[in-house]
Amino acid sequence: MRIRLLFIATCAIVLLFAACKKEENGATGSIIEATEVLDKAEEKFAELGAANALTPQQALMETAAWLEGQDGVASLYTIDSMIIMMETDGGLQLQYQYMPVDANGRSLFRGGGGGGVSFKQFASGSCSDPIDNDKVLLLAPSEAEFYGAGELDALAARIGSTSKNLQVTVLRDVQCSPAIMKQFGNYGLVILDTHGVPDGFLTGSYITFLKTNKPADEQAFKDAINTQVGSDAVAKINSGEYRLSALTFIKEGKVNWWPATVEPNVKYNIYVTSKFIKTMPKLTNTVLLANMCYSGYNNNTYESKGIEPIRPAFLSLDPLSYYCYAMSNGTANAVSNIFATKMENALVGRLVIDIDSTMIAHLKADNVTEYLDSIPPSYKIPLNNFKHFGKDTYCYTCGGTLVDTRDNKRYKTVCIGNQVWMAEDLKYNAPGSYCYDNNTANCNSYGRLYSWTTSMNGDSASSSVPSGVRGICPTGWHIPSKAEWDVLVTYLGGINVAGGALRETTGWDAPNVGATNSANFDAKPTGYYNTTIFSSLGSQVSWWTSTYNTFTPGYYYYVTTGSYYASISTIYSAEPNSLYTSCRCVKD
Repeated sequence: MRIRLLFIATCAIVLLFAACKKEENGATGSIIEATEVLDKAEEKFAELGAANALTPQQALMETAAWLEGQDGVASLYTIDSMIIMMETDGGLQLQYQYMPVDANGRSLFRGGGGGGVSFKQFASGSCSDPIDNDKVLLLAPSEAEFYGAGELDALAARIGSTSKNLQVTVLRDVQCSPAIMKQFGNYGLVILDTHGVPDGFLTGSYITFLKTNKPADEQAFKDAINTQVGSDAVAKINSGEYRLSALTFIKEGKVNWWPATVEPNVKYNIYVTSKFIKTMPKLTNTVLLANMCYSGYNNNTYESKGIEPIRPAFLSLDPLSYYCYAMSNGTANAVSNIFATKMENALVGRLVIDIDSTMIAHLKADNVTEYLDSIPPSYKIPLNNFKHFGKDTYCYTCGGTLVDTRDNKRYKTVCIGNQVWMAEDLKYNAPGSYCYDNNTANCNSYGRLYSWTTSMNGDSASSSVPSGVRGICPTGWHIPSKAEWDVLVTYLGGINVAGGALRETTGWDAPNVGATNSANFDAKPTGYYNTTIFSSLGSQVSWWTSTYNTFTPGYYYYVTTGSYYASISTIYSAEPNSLYTSCRCVKD
């Protein structure tokens, strides 16, 4: 849960009372009786607040003290004087809390800001591994609390608008069921935007009845739960994977202590706990932002009271990276609205827009300093940092997919040092280009062959880094200059070994000396065409540069490597239209 600053006096977890343990094989208590405890809590909260003109925090603490002596309540404690965590005599987990909202019913925990900052790609650490899944999932179990009209769609559009062509799915409210959480591993990036507690988070699923039509029979009640939430909902409530929760919404500055009994419906929200999280499929190809309070919680102090910390639960799924809010001592606390929003926008900006690696995507522009929440000191709340756990070397451009919008052809990409290269030779059917032996199948396998003039597409020669010559490359990419090729060769160990580092280990004629493909460049033996014959398919590849040889007018540089040597050579051609070779493009 994201906690409103107005009412917070402290974010320490206050233990009020603790008692019995659950049965070894899970809870056995009555679910009807458990929900009646929640009903009583809601009614007493409103009653005490109205009778004594209390603040919501005061009313919640008074309610907790009253609940201690009630039948069916085995133990309870409060979090931040805003959440009451309970266990029934039968071992069921319950949660009652109030949610501060503005006059329009929107959560006070969200706001504008963040994003729009340009950072240096891969600074303070290279990006060498791909986030190779282009699907992104945005979940907002309580969209109306966190987003104004169109804001969630705007975030989705921002993510999907880059040249990486990420496919964004947005799920709202009841669409954010626990079953959806089991599908996180199908996505490369998941942003979970919800209310959190130290051992779980709010889903979009709930159980609701008219007060006049609430089932009185236990089995009928359980059947209704399984119908509304899912066929295994009761079992998961009993196992502690689901927690029943009742919420009361309070408008800031306009506390209206209406009698809870006048509400026509009862509603019990479903939180999933760390026990559920640990049953989710592995996230070995997924980056997860848990954009909620307590998401970095890792304190075992209250484990005997049913709290299994949420951070190690998520990390047990082995995500590529886990972004969350935590304090410097490893625990976590409530997070302010402005901070949560800014961090969401900052992470999207750096990871998706600026294509930084997971090592630094959560950091400030110096790529060293973590962001720190800015709750005023007068509130005496320990402050969260925005933190990252997991792997450091992943980003979207490393091994991601480039889609050439001119013909919808898709290309692998690879990061080598601070450069981002296509990991396949260009196949764009520019006028005057050729397939080897005029065989279309060779174009599909090896790419097309281009003259220097065709590759430049009317642009002027360049020896700069970057070249600035788009030529026949897709939008956002360019023909590399000789100097850019030199940067690549140097990074790979120099001219004597770089050819082998670029070449695939199979598909070449023997002996394919020194081939390791350690750069994941996937160079194939495409051969060439000299206007008379096609030659060297299987044994040689060459790529054009954008650079003109100023010492020998009329000559243009290309680089080449072959099966009989580990090295790579830079050569120049006598005429811009006398040699047809391959093209590789570099990201702008």
